[in-house]
Amino acid sequence: MMPSKCTGCMAPLPEPVSPQDSNVICEYCGAVFKINPSEYRFNPTQIMPLQKTESDLPRSKSSTVILAILLGIFGVHRFYTGKIMAGIFSVLLFGCLAFAIFVPFSRLVGLGSVLPLTIVILGLACILVFWWVADIVRIILGKYKDGQRRIIGEFR
Repeated sequence: MMPSKCTGCMAPLPEPVSPQDSNVICEYCGAVFKINPSEYRFNPTQIMPLQKTESDLPRSKSSTVILAILLGIFGVHRFYTGKIMAGIFSVLLFGCLAFAIFVPFSRLVGLGSVLPLTIVILGLACILVFWWVADIVRIILGKYKDGQRRIIGEFR
């Protein structure tokens, strides 16, 4: 029985091109898997991609770490790895935090207490910083996945 995912990079394996093929090669990491042609039901209507595009390749771990450390508070590494909605949420969260910090307290709360606004600022800051640091740790440990749910590639 042919595995459905590569054991090295966890990318989906392509189907063999013909019934005579005895090997399947992972398109992402190049690992070779032996198959038994008698167990494979050949589907002549299957169309194989002719070449890989840049978006098919897993992202570089070194680039992702650098982006996460330098611009991660803005969510740039999430956009780079294809997690567009998480990146947008991160930008909005940072925007809310910036708005709460830079708008003078007196305009928002009048003459009342600034305690509610301080709690909001601290809460937003804690969420944003925790999310940022957790992403950096997960990238370094090799647990961070891109938008297609693939583990980020090795350091290049």
